Amino acid sequence: MYVIVAIVIVAIAYFLYRELYGKRKGLPPGPTPWPIVGNILQLDLKHPEKSLVQWGKQYGPVFTIWIPLPFVIVIDYDLMKESFLKQGDVFAGRPKTFIMQELARGNYGLVFSRDELWREQRRFALHVLRDFGVGSNVLEPRILDQARELISILHSTKTPPSSVPSPREKGG
Repeated sequence: MYVIVAIVIVAIAYFLYRELYGKRKGLPPGPTPWPIVGNILQLDLKHPEKSLVQWGKQYGPVFTIWIPLPFVIVIDYDLMKESFLKQGDVFAGRPKTFIMQELARGNYGLVFSRDELWREQRRFALHVLRDFGVGSNVLEPRILDQARELISILHSTKTPPSSVPSPREKGG
């Protein structure tokens, strides 16, 4: 009987140690997460920004919260600019999640892809969008001409087109 109780206590202690301390190694400091739920219960759900600012004052401009997976939060503007603009390749990509692995058999597509696949798809999408004129005023004059033509046609027609039944024909 004592052996079973001792084994259960050791297993619980190991689980708590692994959850509370083992997974936090190598990550910035932050509030201590609860097992399984992380910091969700400590977060003000109506105004989460208040909790994040408070934790930023307590733990510094870079800290980790668990929802229940770890999220590294950067709340200093200059540090964000340095991290994401000047060292963007280091922080690019998406996390591997169990849901994406099981449902989609990996991180694919423009939104969920990672690493080199993400770079290739982004490069391709930007190339195709530029060919369609996104980012320039090539399409705007054509769209305006078509809109003017449609408006003039609508003004010149006094009756609704024959293919669309009028409200009287519908019985309305």
